[in-house]
Formats: sequence, C-alpha cells, structure tokens
Amino acid sequence: MAPDYVLDRMQLYEMITLLHYAWRRESGDWERARFMAYVMAQSHSSKKISLKEIMQFPWEAEMEDEDDGDTTAMSEADRMRLSAMAKQYEKILSNGS
Repeated sequence: MAPDYVLDRMQLYEMITLLHYAWRRESGDWERARFMAYVMAQSHSSKKISLKEIMQFPWEAEMEDEDDGDTTAMSEADRMRLSAMAKQYEKILSNGS
C-alpha cells in the first residue's frame, strides 16, 4: 500500500481493518514453514501427525469458531415462510402463462 495514502488519506476505519488483518500478509510463510516441519516430523515418526500438532495458528482458532455456528441450518418457521412464498410465485407464474 502506498505510504502517502496511509499517511495522508486513509480513514481511521480503514486503518483499524488494515491492522486487524495485517497477519494475513505473513500467514502463507508461516504455513509453509509449518508444512515443512510437518513433512520432516512425519518422515521420522511411525505415528500419524496432524499439522495442528506441529503448531496451531491463532487464525485457525478464529476460523474454527466461525465454522462452529451452522449457518446453513434452516428453522421450521423459515421453511414454512419460504414454502408459502414459493406457492405464491407458482400462482403468479401459472396465471401469467
């Protein structure tokens, strides 16, 4: 990012977001180093090792927390509401043709 933009034009809310996600710039290097350590450790071990046993990164814990909430589940009320909407659309489409 251009220094003049950061120093002169960047707004506070942009700076907060930039600082919050700054770790992503280096995460690829960290994951590559962990994978190399994993390959070396696994080649010298008869036990199955996972990447997280070598090292778990803070961003992985954040991602697991986000994944814990099942956002694809639909409540019965939502299902009934969407079903009623679909029936209305069917009526509109059948009347139009």
